[in-house]
Amino acid sequence: MRKDLISKSVENRKKIEKLLATAKRGLTLTEIARELNLPISTVKRHLEKLVAIGRVHTETYKGSTYYIWNGVEKYQYRVFLSDNHVLFIDAMVNPWGRPFVRIKESKRIPGTNEWEDVGAIIVDSKRLSEFIRKLKEMEKNIGNYSETGEFT
Repeated sequence: MRKDLISKSVENRKKIEKLLATAKRGLTLTEIARELNLPISTVKRHLEKLVAIGRVHTETYKGSTYYIWNGVEKYQYRVFLSDNHVLFIDAMVNPWGRPFVRIKESKRIPGTNEWEDVGAIIVDSKRLSEFIRKLKEMEKNIGNYSETGEFT
């Protein structure tokens, strides 16, 4: 690949991150493309990469997808389930100022160094204590669960 294309690609990603980092709320794909004067297809390709590596996340609100910058080192924890499978556990604030914890699962695409998001769960700050209590209960009881799927 040509060095000038790689350089331009890096520059575009930095522009997108800077725009999202300074935005007062999440932005739509169209808003980002318009603000940066870039083609929607270019912005979409870069946003997909930024989401896959955890630099940006999305939220859907009233039928629109908003892109929100995660920033640098925002993840509190990464749980590596294997070399090709990781959980990201991070505390965040949505564009409307409500804190939450997100647990996002990503897997490496076979035969590549690319990662894809499998899914995520969002735990509202009001439910976080309950969620943690339930996990602790499961931790206490997991040893009682046999390979056949029965509790002993």
